[in-house]
Amino acid sequence: MAPSMAKQGQNELWAWAFASLVAKARDWRYPHEQAEEMAQRAIVSAYADDPAPSDPRVFVNRAIGLMRQNAFNERRAAQRRADPRWAAPAAAQGLGLRRTPEDLVSTRELKTKLLAELFARAKGDPECIGLLEKIQEGYDTPAEQARELGIGIERVRNARKRLARLTNEIAAREARVDGVLGWDDPGKADELEEEVEG
Repeated sequence: MAPSMAKQGQNELWAWAFASLVAKARDWRYPHEQAEEMAQRAIVSAYADDPAPSDPRVFVNRAIGLMRQNAFNERRAAQRRADPRWAAPAAAQGLGLRRTPEDLVSTRELKTKLLAELFARAKGDPECIGLLEKIQEGYDTPAEQARELGIGIERVRNARKRLARLTNEIAAREARVDGVLGWDDPGKADELEEEVEG
């Protein structure tokens, strides 16, 4: 029998709801310890949704629904962890995200070195130097760069093409360009050149 919210305190509600949820989980063939854990999590979730429940039966029914959803999610997660078709790609995807502090320092050093070389190779071209400085300041579009440099957009586009060519030359020699201007591969500079022409 559900306790009356007006006459009974919060403790009686928790005791009754806990017993009801444990009995329901036991009906679903869960061991007693696991049923108690499921009931506790469901009560906490239901209470977070409604901190002042007015009807104990509605509260318990909401908690049962949450407990059922949690049990489904746990079964699905266990099946996925056991399935090699799912586990192997998930593990492989996670491997690429692990970057050590040494990797980060190495990338920064390479970026600094390659960017200094790009500045050195463009030193006879004031528009390219200005464009590189504006890119470092965060002005990425030709329109922003033209406005900041005070030159026409056509001149900015031509300077971007010259920079793309210089970047390709450095990339070909270094066999990588992932540190220069944030480009991930040599083909990115070609895409930039095509984008500017279009």
